[in-house]
Amino acid sequence: MKLPRPVLAAALALAAAFAAQLPSGALAQQPAALSDEITWDDLWPPGEDERLEEIYLAYIAELEVDSADSIVEGSALDEMMQFGTFTTVEELNNTRVKVPGYVVPLDFSADHEYTEFLIVPYFGACLHTPPPPPNQIIFAKSKKPLKIEDIYIAYWFEGVLKTERNDTSLADAAYALDVAKMSAYSWDQ
Repeated sequence: MKLPRPVLAAALALAAAFAAQLPSGALAQQPAALSDEITWDDLWPPGEDERLEEIYLAYIAELEVDSADSIVEGSALDEMMQFGTFTTVEELNNTRVKVPGYVVPLDFSADHEYTEFLIVPYFGACLHTPPPPPNQIIFAKSKKPLKIEDIYIAYWFEGVLKTERNDTSLADAAYALDVAKMSAYSWDQ
């Protein structure tokens, strides 16, 4: 059973208060920090639906002014832009999280090992236009190369999430994750 964040925070605060009352050394072995399992909806700030709709409507209005015949190849209107904003959920900054997602490599690796890549909510994102909004993309960093042989399946990623802008050649990200652990995703986890 997953506890709501306020309940989990209260339980952790109570445990910390209890631990402070114990004699020195009584808790010689500290448990590893817990990671809150989050969904992609958790990365979506309040009011973002309205902001995204405004961006879409402005883009459509711009396209309606210019007919398809007047769009010059290679011009700004000839390219599919990444819609969305870099608005983030600040409460998630510097928190340990566990999030499912798909890998989008930023470069080719013959041995399938990567230290930087994008994590996206659905397969094919960023490989086909348009990419998801920046606040639905996570720029992943790992100190040790991660072996990712199959980009067609989802993985669990655990680590410290930051509200940090990263611009790449494929898409821009509003979040970054220092990956501590990666594992295969399954529906029953």
